[in-house]
Amino acid sequence: MKKALGIGALVCVVLLLILLLVYMAADREERTLDDDERVRLGGTYLKLSAGVTHYELTGPAGGKVVVFVHGFSVPMFNWDPQVKALTGAGFRVLRYDLYGRGYSDRPEARYDAALFVTQLHDLLDALKITEPVSLVGLSLGGPVVAHFAAENPARVEKLVLLAPVVHSIVGDAKFTPLRMPFVGNFVMRVIAVKTITERGLALLRGIDASGKHAEMFKAQTEYSGYSYALRSLICGDLFRDQIETYIKAVKNAKGALLIWGTADTDISAEMIARLRDAAPGMEYRRLEGIGHDLNCTAADIINPFIIDFLH
Repeated sequence: MKKALGIGALVCVVLLLILLLVYMAADREERTLDDDERVRLGGTYLKLSAGVTHYELTGPAGGKVVVFVHGFSVPMFNWDPQVKALTGAGFRVLRYDLYGRGYSDRPEARYDAALFVTQLHDLLDALKITEPVSLVGLSLGGPVVAHFAAENPARVEKLVLLAPVVHSIVGDAKFTPLRMPFVGNFVMRVIAVKTITERGLALLRGIDASGKHAEMFKAQTEYSGYSYALRSLICGDLFRDQIETYIKAVKNAKGALLIWGTADTDISAEMIARLRDAAPGMEYRRLEGIGHDLNCTAADIINPFIIDFLH
């Protein structure tokens, strides 16, 4: 009996050691995103209350300001198909990397609505943008801009929602292991980061013929704090029901536009219908056969919609 127990204990120890080695080997975060690294990377940065934020402000100085907020994994370069069109139409475009993504800091914080509302509030203050701005949110950027509009009505002009997260995504159950104590960190590092990276690269295919964006996307996963940020985000309130926030945001804005593609496998038709029923004042554009990457693969369709709406 004692011998059997001893063998069982030994097997457990060996398995734990194997799991530990797998966990350590899966660590991709070998780089530090500090001032020296940002000098090498280039770009513009501001130190805000929770960390450094990478941003770009472009377009005519006197143009109406439009703020673009990216989704879950692909950082601000995801808006490349929109920037030229919007600035060419006379708008001043502000885009930035949300904390935890791109070249912005990965603070040890809760990655919830409050963090991202504060980031945008701080960024507008630092840039001395005091007039109301229009907000464009894609996917998980949808609830971010909705929370901002709900809490800061005086700072918001119009609202554009592109395939927004309403109450998580199709297949949310796959996130369950990531939300479990202890197990979540292991699954995030060993499995989920790779899966999320592959998903992000697939979303970029419409704008990345040269492969430049793919390299930039993969590089962001190598900076310390990336997996922590994504797991915290998945465990946070942005993947919960956002209907009440959307109702308040649409009420506060001077107009709201919702765009969604019928081939979207992340945001379902039922989710969009629920949002439209709850906030019926929104304008709506339905794109047949277009997926979740609508801002890339259907830029020639949605850019005129956005420009006409914001004018």
